[in-house]
Amino acid sequence: MGTEIEAVDPLTKIEEIQRGVGDLVIRLTASTTIKTQEDYDKAIAVGVEAKKTLDQFEEYRDKLVRPHNDYVKKSNDMVKLITAPITLPLDNLRKRCDQFLRDKRQAQQDEINRLAKLKAEQDAKAQSVKTPQAKANNEAKAQATAVQIAVVASQKPPAGRTTRKMEIVNADLIPRKYLVVDESAIRRDMGKAGEKIPVIPGVRIFDDVNTVLKG
Repeated sequence: MGTEIEAVDPLTKIEEIQRGVGDLVIRLTASTTIKTQEDYDKAIAVGVEAKKTLDQFEEYRDKLVRPHNDYVKKSNDMVKLITAPITLPLDNLRKRCDQFLRDKRQAQQDEINRLAKLKAEQDAKAQSVKTPQAKANNEAKAQATAVQIAVVASQKPPAGRTTRKMEIVNADLIPRKYLVVDESAIRRDMGKAGEKIPVIPGVRIFDDVNTVLKG
């Protein structure tokens, strides 16, 4: 007859471990002054116990949620697979519509620029002619062109949501406040340096000490 293994309910185990947390917290908070080796040894002992307790909580938390996480992942993957025939062409359709809106907006701006240039030429001509009649004619043309500009500018493009975006055109001109230090690259160079401490201008690199809690 085989040995029966009783299934352990993760939630029950978490509740069991929780019963000893109060006493552990009291002993942890009591280890505030560390001036002697004995103080240090006692602090390490209670620290190791606390670390083991946290590891136990994490172990049973993982057992508690993993089946649900696996189910959620499988469900998401299934729906993603089923909807792929719709989402992929829908994305392409949206991109084509977006491009249509961009083209319409660009055409509108090009027309405004063309009319603005024409008005400038008409204004200049109105100032250069000598007869009052010619001056009045060119001023009238310039005024009519100004009305055209206002009309074109007032025309709204087809319905769509405007999203403000950015594009880096010259990284050398970007102000320093927008630049972010690549700390990952610094850490990679620190790792490559081995026992040596790399020298990087503007960065202080040093060896620090950290307590390791092992059971």
